[in-house]
Amino acid sequence: MNGYLGEADSDGCSPDVFCATGDLVLRRSDGNFVITGRRNDIVIKGGENISPAQVQKIMLSCCGVRGAVVGAVKDKALGEELIAFIVTDSSFKGIVELRREMAQKTEENKIPGYIIRLDDFIYNTNGKPDKKAMIKAFEEGVY
Repeated sequence: MNGYLGEADSDGCSPDVFCATGDLVLRRSDGNFVITGRRNDIVIKGGENISPAQVQKIMLSCCGVRGAVVGAVKDKALGEELIAFIVTDSSFKGIVELRREMAQKTEENKIPGYIIRLDDFIYNTNGKPDKKAMIKAFEEGVY
C-alpha cells in the first residue's frame, strides 16, 4: 500500500489502509467477506437502487431461462430502466409468462422494462457475456 499511509488521498484510501474499491461485499458469519458485485453496477430506477445481479439471479430461477445478463438503459421518466438479455431452453413459455413468474418472486420495479431473448449472448475477448456490447446493439436498434 505504498503511497496511501497517513491520510486519505484522491484514490479513496483512509489512514487505516482501507480503500474504496467500489466492490460490494457481504460479511459472512465466520468473519470472511464475499464480493457480491460492484457499486457502479447499481441501477437507479425512479430513485430506487436496484442490483442487476439480484435481478439476474431472480431471472435465472425462472422456468426456461438458462442465461441472463441485466443492465440499464437511459429512461427519460425513470432515469434508468432495467434491460435483460436472456438465453432460454425449450421449456421457456415466453416473455409475458416470464414477467408473471418474476412478479411472484420480486417487486414490480425489479422486473426489467426491456427483456430481449437471444439465441446466444455477445461475448468479449475473455469469453464472458459483453453487457456493454449488447446494450449498444439494443440502443442502435439491432434488437
